[in-house]
Amino acid sequence: MRSRLGKTFSGFVLGLALWFSPACLFLSLLRSRYEGSSEGAVLHLQIVGVLFLLVTCIRSVCYRCLPQLPAAIIGALTFAGVLSALVAYYAIALIGLDGWGRLVSWALIATYINQSEFLLKSLGFHPGFFGGILFLIFLGGATILHLVFLRRDGLKDFVLRAPSVIWIGAMVLIAAVGGVSFWRFQEFPMTAAGEPLSVTFYPELVGKKIQSHFAFQSRALSEAENMLRQSYVPSKFKNPANVILIVVDALRADHLSVNGYARQTTPYLQQLASSQQWKNFGKIYSVCAESACGLMALSSSRNIHMFVDHPITLQEVLKRNGYRIHMLLGGDHTNFYGLREAYGEVDSYFDASMSKERYVNDDAAIIDQLASFPSYEGVPVFMQFHLMSAHGLGTRENSIAPFQPSRSYYGDIGARILQKNEARPVEYVNYYDNGVRKADDVVRLLMDLLRSKGYLENAIVVVTADHGEYLGEDGQYGHAKGVGEPVLGIPILLGRYGGSDIADKFDDNLMSQIDIAPTVLHELGISIPASWAGLPMQSQRRRFAYFQQNRVYGLIEKKSDGSVWKYWMDAGKTTEHLYEISADPSEANNRSNTLDAEQRSQWRHQLIDLEINARQSLDAAP
Repeated sequence: MRSRLGKTFSGFVLGLALWFSPACLFLSLLRSRYEGSSEGAVLHLQIVGVLFLLVTCIRSVCYRCLPQLPAAIIGALTFAGVLSALVAYYAIALIGLDGWGRLVSWALIATYINQSEFLLKSLGFHPGFFGGILFLIFLGGATILHLVFLRRDGLKDFVLRAPSVIWIGAMVLIAAVGGVSFWRFQEFPMTAAGEPLSVTFYPELVGKKIQSHFAFQSRALSEAENMLRQSYVPSKFKNPANVILIVVDALRADHLSVNGYARQTTPYLQQLASSQQWKNFGKIYSVCAESACGLMALSSSRNIHMFVDHPITLQEVLKRNGYRIHMLLGGDHTNFYGLREAYGEVDSYFDASMSKERYVNDDAAIIDQLASFPSYEGVPVFMQFHLMSAHGLGTRENSIAPFQPSRSYYGDIGARILQKNEARPVEYVNYYDNGVRKADDVVRLLMDLLRSKGYLENAIVVVTADHGEYLGEDGQYGHAKGVGEPVLGIPILLGRYGGSDIADKFDDNLMSQIDIAPTVLHELGISIPASWAGLPMQSQRRRFAYFQQNRVYGLIEKKSDGSVWKYWMDAGKTTEHLYEISADPSEANNRSNTLDAEQRSQWRHQLIDLEINARQSLDAAP
């Protein structure tokens, strides 16, 4: 009797351990690496526990109604299937946190599930081989569970020995707990506490977030923006130029050969920059380290702490001045943290999630879409392109990639988390540089198409990025984290066709991402909205540039002697960081201990609004 009870108890404990181990590992990583909340972890374990009870209910019905062997097989398959789904979610969640700084939404997961074959290829996996391995793992897990359930399964002993009244009562109780839990999950999602599944299925309830940033709207700013919108008067100008904005996702300035990088990553951009029609600014600064806030800052000419729900954007200003607005975007902007809505009213919209033949992060979809456009019809147009070739999830054809061997640091996330990738940094850099080289080629294809269709006869062209990319600096890969030069330092090249040469119009000044829109409007002769914080670089000099990544905030100052300094703080800590970027671009020497009181007071005063926003984000985080 004792032996049977011991086996029953040990089988029950083993089942619990198998079930909860993946969740505990995921939550420990979420807590230690991504600042997940303890409350959210406890609530998630409760959900996992309810799922365990429901699987237990299914297995018990099988034992009660079926012969022992098929009951054990079905029970093992059910157990392994639900557990595998949880493990897959944890893997996707970690990739999202590592790449985007936030738990991904179900809509975005669905996009990538539908394109899993392309996604796996972009991560360096052969879909058939990967699928076969997963199937074998699932089958092996189910087989092990089946053997365990046959030999020592406490549930089987209970079901077969319990009186019918007790068994039925237990099943009714479990079903009731499951039903109530499902109802509560739908009606009262635990997003405020940071429970992962709630955040994934109900991202719209996680406060007002712009990717990993909480957006605390100022009513006064919003009202002022609406008043300016009503009073804005379109400009009167002749022969308006087309505006072509090409944004390359995750493109860092120092990995472009046009900026002096040793490898030939951007031969086409080098060709453009050698012309008097083009100005290469080298490196400018993004306002953050991720796409959503970078793209919004670019179009609205605002720093993060000044964001409003419905800003006056470059697209809106040009549309009110008679332009047609066309968005041709790689990636899934429709389901990515409200980006499509942020672009406002446009004449045509396409992102690669709408392509039926291409991978969502394959820039060939953008080439296809542009090829279908008519030739220039005489009405000025604004076209914004978003390229994914340099992004870690973008496509790279190894057959034509010049830098080998290469390996996706996104696909290698497990090794990076476990710090088993000491020998791979060179492969990761090769992978990134291959993406930059492909982006350069895509820019060439776009320009050739635009030229053949007549859009470049009179045009302003901007090539820039939304943010940069870590490639092992500070132990980091990807973006949506940190404020180092690799993620904040982005390129910009500005070209002018059909007008006066542009190269001599600019000095080598400090420039922020928010300066791009007013610089374009100034070149067109269109009045710049008064609420914009950016400066037209043709006529004004910038001394300070500001940045914020979640709770980290700071500034860059270019001194009168030409030196460039970077000062930042973390709202959750008391330490300061100060680097002379012009002399120490790798940020190896923190000189905050040399900061005098007067300079510290001046910088801290300038950062008051950013500090408030960062502390609000810290307080609002679950």
